[in-house]
Amino acid sequence: MFKVTIALEDVGKHDTFPEAFRDFYEKVKALVEGGTTEQVLYTTNFIVYCKNGAELPMEFGQVVDFAHEIGLLNEEGQLQELQADPTPEVVKAAFVRVAREYVVSPHSVFPERAFAALATIETAE
Repeated sequence: MFKVTIALEDVGKHDTFPEAFRDFYEKVKALVEGGTTEQVLYTTNFIVYCKNGAELPMEFGQVVDFAHEIGLLNEEGQLQELQADPTPEVVKAAFVRVAREYVVSPHSVFPERAFAALATIETAE
């Protein structure tokens, strides 16, 4: 499951990353149109991968990069339809990659919590 968090509020739950991203895209677009700062955009908006009670967040910039990577966004930042959804393994690997970067970052606030979530999700089916 994927949880969409906008301005630090959980605003939606979805079964697939593309569904979550479409919701995230529309809500972030409204936030930008309403006048927000770049800091708020990058620090309070996430898609969270939830599995077996563990949660791995992906921040705004990482979400956008991954959406480009799998073809949900084009070069102009416009939403695209996918020919096929990315496999669960591809999506899980992207969230695991982000979590691993966070765990080793000197700026990590809760690395032990992230490490525990990472361990839980990496071993989940």
